[in-house]
Amino acid sequence: ELHAFLRLGTDFDQNYYEVEIPLKISDPNNANPGPRDVWPEENEIDLALNELYALKAARDRERFPAGELYPREGGKQVGRHFIRMVGRPDLSSVQVMMIGVRNPKSADRRSHSVCIWANELRVTDFDRTAGWAVSTTLSAKLADFATVTGALRHTSFGFGSVSSKIGERARDETTAYDVSANVNVDKLLPGNTGIKIPMFVSYENTTINPNFDPANPDMRVEAALKSFSDTQERENFKDLIQDKTTRRSLNFVNVRKTKIKQDATPHLWDIENLAFSYSFSEMLQTNFFTKESLLRQYRGSVAYNFTPKASGIEPFKEVKAFGSPYLRFLRDFNLNLLPSNISIRADLDRSFGKKIYRNSAGSYGTFSYSPPHYLKYFTFNRQYNLRWSISRNL
Repeated sequence: ELHAFLRLGTDFDQNYYEVEIPLKISDPNNANPGPRDVWPEENEIDLALNELYALKAARDRERFPAGELYPREGGKQVGRHFIRMVGRPDLSSVQVMMIGVRNPKSADRRSHSVCIWANELRVTDFDRTAGWAVSTTLSAKLADFATVTGALRHTSFGFGSVSSKIGERARDETTAYDVSANVNVDKLLPGNTGIKIPMFVSYENTTINPNFDPANPDMRVEAALKSFSDTQERENFKDLIQDKTTRRSLNFVNVRKTKIKQDATPHLWDIENLAFSYSFSEMLQTNFFTKESLLRQYRGSVAYNFTPKASGIEPFKEVKAFGSPYLRFLRDFNLNLLPSNISIRADLDRSFGKKIYRNSAGSYGTFSYSPPHYLKYFTFNRQYNLRWSISRNL
């Protein structure tokens, strides 16, 4: 008539699993009790945790209110045990445990006075699923026109190093691939124009499929999917819990025109003094907790650099009257008429960020979304440099 119970969860009254078992009272008058007389086998709790997860999945399939004790009357019998639950307990982050005893209502309404001993609490039969991983790269060189590189990486659930512990192994399935290319676009232009157009383009995609339901971290995704009777809802849920990240970029760095004749005289107005750069990058991430996380950046720059040939004069270099060592400082007097270097650089930087969070009490409830969070800025930086060595001696 006495039942012992064990509660596991994040609290004692709103989010917990409860395992209950009828007790066999040992005989206090036994003068020579054996181990099983003191610790009857009928009093041992020996339950697979999957039974608790199955109970949660069954409740969700029935759309039973999470705030009420499930089942309402009694508990689901599993062997000698009776299991119940309320809220959304999570065995992956247990914070409290409660061991108690209750006296169920009986026909004779008899009361009892007992002493309860709890011996051990152990977890056995760990999930030792062996995982695997693969990583491969491919690089192709297309003469002097382009170099293309691709990479593919996949890691399955349970993968880890030889010395890793169970808790350190991969808890999800990850697939990532990326493709990038360095292209000399100027090779497509006819003739020798001296134009240099280096381009870099890349695309990267990472998809993480969790093995456990993000809203119920102690329940496998397979069990959560059984809660959906509609095939389309099941597929939508798979997309919802995936963590997807895509990155793409396009870069033109130091686009310029070089002199075809290397001995040509440099001028202040030569187009060869100019260099242009442009880059674009975008990252988009979505997962169960984030509806959208977007970061988009644009950068552009124009650089001007002019280095004239030496234009210094030495007016007294050929004057014989200054040949004396004491007058050398006059003979070596020199003056540069033009600056030795002029450079101007202008950089434009525009960034746009947007993030929307997804809020839900659980996988199967209705979602609400936070207001979008924006991060924007636009900057224009200029640099002016002038180097003028008026004299070699100064």
